[in-house]
Amino acid sequence: MLGGTETLEAFGTPTVVHFSVVLLISALLSAPWPGVRAPMIAIGACGLAGFIYVMIVARRARQQNA
Repeated sequence: MLGGTETLEAFGTPTVVHFSVVLLISALLSAPWPGVRAPMIAIGACGLAGFIYVMIVARRARQQNA
């Protein structure tokens, strides 16, 4: 069998996560916010979480030998 769970976690799951984040960000920006500060903090939190997730995925991809 080519790949396995580790391969799916390294290459398949990020695609689903990135698509979900695009939907989340579009929902955040479509919401009726009373000001600019709250969505700015929400988008910043998404960016920080995304950076951490990219580091995790990069580590998983480097560990692949399939």
